Amino acid sequence: HRNYVLFYSRSPGCLQIDKMVDKNPRLVLNAWSGPRSLSTATMFSFAQRSDTKVFDEPTYGHFLQLTGRDDPDRENLMKILELDGTKSLVDCVDTDHGKAVHYLKHISLHWIGLDDAWLKKMQHYFLLRDPASVIYSYTKVQPNIVARDLGFKEIYELYCKVVELGFDPLVINSDDIRREPELSLRVICKKYGIEFEQAMLTWEKGGGPNVNPQFHPWYGGVVNSTGFAPYEEKEVVVPERYNDIMKECQEWHDKIADKAITIDQMREYIKEDN
Repeated sequence: HRNYVLFYSRSPGCLQIDKMVDKNPRLVLNAWSGPRSLSTATMFSFAQRSDTKVFDEPTYGHFLQLTGRDDPDRENLMKILELDGTKSLVDCVDTDHGKAVHYLKHISLHWIGLDDAWLKKMQHYFLLRDPASVIYSYTKVQPNIVARDLGFKEIYELYCKVVELGFDPLVINSDDIRREPELSLRVICKKYGIEFEQAMLTWEKGGGPNVNPQFHPWYGGVVNSTGFAPYEEKEVVVPERYNDIMKECQEWHDKIADKAITIDQMREYIKEDN
């Protein structure tokens, strides 16, 4: 069925009525990001909720099948992942798994060759990280990259799509989650109409029993985490060979960066409840 949904606008103290959009009987929350943007830790956090089932990059198999990209461990991944993107979305969006919230960790690059009508059946927020930090982290694992591998263009395009559909998606800097994890999670929860749970702040190594272990080899250090690592200010030096990639990614990043909620705005938003 269809109805109107109230969402918080980034102008403090304002509510915005979204356009009429398709509404599921459950909350299906898409967390869009590029790689190396705290998306796995945030998924681990939501996996601790009593009412939530998490889905880790559900369209990744579809992406590999469609693009033929030769990712590490591709042969094994093609055996264990669902390669039909539509089937994956039916499972994530339309199938009842006995939970009120379905949390989908998405890499923006993986939304390719899929019907955008699915976007109307889900809610959306965006995790953003500065390109220098993403490139520095990503190239430790994959040194041979092109700008598209980092998904900044796709993040911006997806943001524009969901806004055009009538959503007012939250954009949040991943570094701010590390600076203020509880505040950030409270804002995400309030924005999408669910109660914050204290359990979201810590987890077992590997994310706990609600996380599918198939991607554990990819998680790097986060697989051994038990909570959000504290933010540390440090200089990031990107090797000169990535200058052109850095420039292109920065241009796309800057198109959406001013949409991100600030820590002061988050405090103002939460203060409305007190």
